[in-house]
Amino acid sequence: MVLVFTPPFDKTPLDPGYIKGYLPGLRENGGQYTHAAVWVLVAEAMLGNRERVGQLLQMLNPVKHSDSRAAAKTYRVEPYVLAADIYSGAGIAERGGWTWYTGAAGWMYRAVLEHVLGIQVIGDTLRVAPCVPAEWPEFEVELQLPGADYVVRMRRTGKSQLLLDGSPVAGDAVAILRDNRQHIVQLDLPA
Repeated sequence: MVLVFTPPFDKTPLDPGYIKGYLPGLRENGGQYTHAAVWVLVAEAMLGNRERVGQLLQMLNPVKHSDSRAAAKTYRVEPYVLAADIYSGAGIAERGGWTWYTGAAGWMYRAVLEHVLGIQVIGDTLRVAPCVPAEWPEFEVELQLPGADYVVRMRRTGKSQLLLDGSPVAGDAVAILRDNRQHIVQLDLPA
């Protein structure tokens, strides 16, 4: 789990606000609050910490919380949606809560697309600057943009280059060509 903080607030004269209203180990009070956990993923990607990014993706992946019968009995929620919370309190540790919460899911989608895979559309520019774990040999993303479709491919070839439709491009971004055609953006990276 990616905890906001630990230990949780319980019996203390200090008043941290509404967080203390949750039981110890639930939501922001010492549990995994997935919004914040995803922001940790974004921060690690922005810092270029590829291996930590891989670890965090594994921790946040709901499938990993139900990959055995015992884990599924503990997790108790759908393994195919991102839970807004994962509890850490006594007797409820590792149980998911508040599924189908689109806020956490939306942040996870953006974090993976824009910061892990590094695909960002900024005005009329398509930037490709991934922060993926070393064991990822390749990925491919298809983007449907107004006026053009883009296929973004990353692979580890031993080289470091960005190609647009087979031609080298300087930097980590290409101009978006809105010509109603499909374009291939190929990013080759060292191993």
